[in-house]
Amino acid sequence: MSANKIISALFISFFLFYLIGVISDPIFHSLINRFLISKKSDEISVTNALKYYNKAYTDFYTSDGVKASLHNFPAVTQIRHFIFRDIGFLQSLDRILIYDKADMKVISVKFPDRLSAEAIVFEEWNYQYQKRPDRIPVSALKGLGQGFKYFLRYENGQWIIYKVVPYDVDDSMK
Repeated sequence: MSANKIISALFISFFLFYLIGVISDPIFHSLINRFLISKKSDEISVTNALKYYNKAYTDFYTSDGVKASLHNFPAVTQIRHFIFRDIGFLQSLDRILIYDKADMKVISVKFPDRLSAEAIVFEEWNYQYQKRPDRIPVSALKGLGQGFKYFLRYENGQWIIYKVVPYDVDDSMK
């Protein structure tokens, strides 16, 4: 058997294996695609998920808990519950927390395996508490800068944040 026939047979076998897997199991399709996507593309996808997470996070607080972005929010249920529990606490005090992300710098993205990522990010935020009914400020406008480590996993074709912890970032990295 010639080398061309062997290569062709292997290619056809792989393609049929892939096709059967895609048809029979969407998770299989997701796993195979993870191995075909480049690391740079993954870094861009993780960064975009973090940007969208922070935009939706800001919108949830600023809108007093309107859930318009919730169906696309790239976070696990526990994080969603934490956010809306926090908003409920503010509502019970007749307050709204206005967040404004001033800057977000992704310092590093690492992939412990093809279906998980860890991102270290330095974020700068401005915030102010306001009364709910009339949005009159009840605190001065304040700002903060904080490093965070985000833990993500790849599910259903997108990066999902499942844990966020504060992280000390060197001044040289900010």
